[in-house]
Amino acid sequence: MAGVSGGVGVSADWAAVLEFLAPIGISVLSAGALFQIYGKSWIENKFSERLEAFRADKAKEIARLRVEIDGALNARIRLQEKEFLVISEIWSLSQRAYGASFDYVGGAQHFPDFDRYTKEQLREFLERRDFRESTKKEILEAEDPKIAYEEANNVWLSNRAHNAVVELKNFLFLNELFIDEDLVAEVKEIANGMYKAVRSRDMKIHNARFPQGNAFGELTGKCLDDLEALGRRLRKEILAKRAGTDLSSA
Repeated sequence: MAGVSGGVGVSADWAAVLEFLAPIGISVLSAGALFQIYGKSWIENKFSERLEAFRADKAKEIARLRVEIDGALNARIRLQEKEFLVISEIWSLSQRAYGASFDYVGGAQHFPDFDRYTKEQLREFLERRDFRESTKKEILEAEDPKIAYEEANNVWLSNRAHNAVVELKNFLFLNELFIDEDLVAEVKEIANGMYKAVRSRDMKIHNARFPQGNAFGELTGKCLDDLEALGRRLRKEILAKRAGTDLSSA
């Protein structure tokens, strides 16, 4: 490269200075004059100041980006943790609801031989049951304790089944935002199937002429098949999340 006016050579350092000064409108001749007047140290000081300012700006930008990335990552981790908890609870509530529905819809109840019970033995037996005190009193004072107990037990089983299904539905309603839509639909169908079977059993008990149909068969057939399929799906999703993989790419 040719020398500048006044015999100043263009070394590698001087070329860097020119590149630094060009954006602020200082020409090669002016730069040479500045160099002759103020000396190389002044130019280097200015260059260092600009370089440090540049580094500081970049450091701030990097720090800002790091905060944004960390925030996004933390939000994603929290969302995955919430989804994991929701999936786990759905499975637990589904199992509990199905068990309660099965106990009630199946209709198989085993009673002790009340005819051989004394009043005190019957009282001790009822103390172990989760009946209201007024219900226990009605059974103790009933002319036929076996019939009174069967009626009270049916009410208790029905309430437990209804409450378990409702608890599943309510939890799904409050947390469906955190899981896939098709999973929501799948659980809703299972819950509705259990509710239908429980409601059919209620109608049959309160009205002997009500056609119960095959509620127990549906509960232990399609509903159970759907529940088992749900279990396989949830197991895969939980294992995939633990491994940090994306199930949708499988």
